[in-house]
Amino acid sequence: MGYTLGEWQQTKDTLLSFYRPVSTDYHGITTSAVEHVFLDTLDKQNVAVEGNLFFSLSIPALTPADVLSGMDLKKKVGDVYQEVTYENPSSPTGLGYIYQAVKIDQNNSFYFPLSIAGAAGQKNLEYNTEYELVIPAIKLANGLTIDAPTPILFKTQSAMGPTKMNTTPSINPHDGVVDVSWTATTDFYTGSTPPVLCNLAATSYNVYRSTNQYFGYTKITASPITGTSYTDSTLLGSGSYYYRITPITNNYEGGFSNISNVVTIP
Repeated sequence: MGYTLGEWQQTKDTLLSFYRPVSTDYHGITTSAVEHVFLDTLDKQNVAVEGNLFFSLSIPALTPADVLSGMDLKKKVGDVYQEVTYENPSSPTGLGYIYQAVKIDQNNSFYFPLSIAGAAGQKNLEYNTEYELVIPAIKLANGLTIDAPTPILFKTQSAMGPTKMNTTPSINPHDGVVDVSWTATTDFYTGSTPPVLCNLAATSYNVYRSTNQYFGYTKITASPITGTSYTDSTLLGSGSYYYRITPITNNYEGGFSNISNVVTIP
């Protein structure tokens, strides 16, 4: 149960958990006491401009149309937040600020899409801009209700972020250490005419390591690396280790879509 604001640092998505049963009953199906919480663990600064704004539920919504109609995105203009204009994703014209809120068929995931397959282009949020995301109260299919959380205030990254790392790092384990190296990124342009600069080459990188391929990655670089190699001399013992690299530009570390492919030893 949670949501994400854009795409965030490596595999650690921004997360808000806002509902859980008090009892141990599975999903609260039989419990009569429900704890409504909104556990805010977000660092709501430097939110990526290109990721969808969505939240998911552990139990489907009973009236999904009410959820969609109650979702709002507001942009701060001066001292007030003003609702943005929406565009119908089914017949886009390219004039709306973002696409209207949509859901998946299972009625347990709702989002403002910033891109739609076949639609007229990506609708990124603006850099260095404050927003307010409104989520309404939600009636669940089991008869319970999630109270409307306090509107979520967040601010987008200040400038253009780094280009995605498209190559897999190389590793060379020897003498109790691991040499990790990677290919530098370059500026990324669209294929349009004339080309449009979308992302910048990284000016530095961080290295992350885990003993699990999918979870638990920890940054092992004390400070960002300006080159394209790093020697890991902090191995904790035998077993498999997994490495991934994140690019950094304008003090913005690439989101989880920017992180490199995983490389492992042995």
